[in-house]
Amino acid sequence: MTEYLKKVKELMQSFKEAEVLHISRGLNNKADSLSKLASVAFDHLAKDVKVETLGQPSITEVAITNIEVPEENWMTPILLRSYLGPSLKCVDLTKVEYIIREIHEGICGMHMGEKMVAARAMRDGYYWPAMFLSALKEIQSCDSFQIYAPITR
Repeated sequence: MTEYLKKVKELMQSFKEAEVLHISRGLNNKADSLSKLASVAFDHLAKDVKVETLGQPSITEVAITNIEVPEENWMTPILLRSYLGPSLKCVDLTKVEYIIREIHEGICGMHMGEKMVAARAMRDGYYWPAMFLSALKEIQSCDSFQIYAPITR
């Protein structure tokens, strides 16, 4: 539909005045009925409704998608050497903070300590170098954990 809208906007430039309105599906019963007709057999409708079947789309432009090639990091040699991929999901260091925060204080988070957070991340299938140290650093910035953390004597 995006390609059709782009084509319509391109064609609208040749008119002096034109307007495109979005009509919700609930208010557009005629178009909804016509779209349902396309999925049924046309033989019994041949006398009442003129049906034209298009053999090819009216827009022939090929959609091109950009592919992002990740830059090399600590995971590259592991991924190149492994046959079926690593056993755990290797996490880029940019996503580590988010994963730790979700485990520690997310919807099911229990404000656990750094050892439990690192163990839970591994149980969930994640791996990155220095898991314990990065969990410790993130947890030290959690105010509620620092207030209610057990005090060792």
